[in-house]
Amino acid sequence: MGLFANLGSFVNKILGPQHPPLTGAYAPPQPAVSEPPRLAVEEPPRLAVHEPQYFHWPGNGIFRVSAVGESFYQNQIESLAQNGIQPALVFCTAHLVPETNNIHDPMAVALHVNGLKVAHLSREDAKTFRNTLQDCGRAGQITSCNAVISSGGMTLDRTYDYSIDLDLQAEGSASPLLPELVRLSSAPKLIKYSTEELIVEFPFVKHDKLDMCSLGCKLTVWTKPDREDIQFFAPSSIGGNGRIGALQKNFYGGFEADLARFSWTSIFGFKGPSVLVRLGTSIDPRFSFRLKERAKMLIFCTDKMGNYAVLAANFNILKPVSGQLEESLEVSMTVPNPDHLVKLRELVTSADFIVGHDVDAQKLQLAQLLPEPTGKVWISTKRTWFEFGTPPEQIASIMAETCNISALEKCSSLFEFLFTPSGKTTKTRRYMVWLLSSNWS
Repeated sequence: MGLFANLGSFVNKILGPQHPPLTGAYAPPQPAVSEPPRLAVEEPPRLAVHEPQYFHWPGNGIFRVSAVGESFYQNQIESLAQNGIQPALVFCTAHLVPETNNIHDPMAVALHVNGLKVAHLSREDAKTFRNTLQDCGRAGQITSCNAVISSGGMTLDRTYDYSIDLDLQAEGSASPLLPELVRLSSAPKLIKYSTEELIVEFPFVKHDKLDMCSLGCKLTVWTKPDREDIQFFAPSSIGGNGRIGALQKNFYGGFEADLARFSWTSIFGFKGPSVLVRLGTSIDPRFSFRLKERAKMLIFCTDKMGNYAVLAANFNILKPVSGQLEESLEVSMTVPNPDHLVKLRELVTSADFIVGHDVDAQKLQLAQLLPEPTGKVWISTKRTWFEFGTPPEQIASIMAETCNISALEKCSSLFEFLFTPSGKTTKTRRYMVWLLSSNWS
């Protein structure tokens, strides 16, 4: 009976009012559609929304806070998503409403979208959020943040629950306020196709899967003869927990046959919560040095001395397989001295990859000095400190010590962080191998 009931729902989804897939960055206004009558369902009162009066939280575009309790509000979320049988992808503004009178948890925080309650923060997140509200003088206030509704949809044998994730940070630059509902297609997009490679974009990947990936990392490809799709999994996936996305075998003509040629599958890039996956006949050219016996690494740091930036670099030759350092050349230069710019261009051009700490800022600095694109990949030691388990108090101490030191001293600090004096200890080799296989920008 359950199967036939679900099949009936599936057919109703297909034959009922359908909405065309959206391909633009923002959704056009939705036309009014007359729907068949539904059973009367008692809905909770809608939150009165007056956007300007609410504080909007910063975010980084990754949507790292997952809501809970969506299963209790599937009808409300469906009315917002309007996704038919396809998985939903709706970017929106969520309002965080403290529920002090909640009989189950007086610290509860409800999430409202477009005036409808759709979920809650987890108990742990709600407690942290309430403390943050208290610390910034907004105790008990309604605030807002960017959010995304994903999943949902139906197949012949299963109905999927919707999921809601929040782009919510206590500090940082304020996120742009989204329109109330931005409905996008959740289908993978073909970015590039040639005889050597195929690049496809998965529009939304949840943060826990993103954390399992890094630029250039290899993905596992899985399918079965009786399946209609081909699935991609992050490194170290267990079961289905690291699933990045899937492509239908009829994604385009000849795709399934091309898989035999595309033996290298890896992460090509990130765009906020979306992921670019590359399938190629050989390794991504940006990471070809991993196959070399020796690789050239440039450590890049800058500081300010008067009106000029002082740049320092350690130019190193090492073995990617072992992380063993073979040669090192320390360079310090003042830019924009023309001779130094020529030298800098030579160093960057000959390097296989660049190491920096605050990579985003250093990329901008390098782009100002060398306007033409370098095409180099970067390793961020700022990220590796956290992922390699460096204690937070040690990170804080190092950051405090490096605030007022010269570029050459900063460069030396990073160099010491990457290598022991001999560069040949087991720990260093293991660390450098790990560093060379992840944390690319």
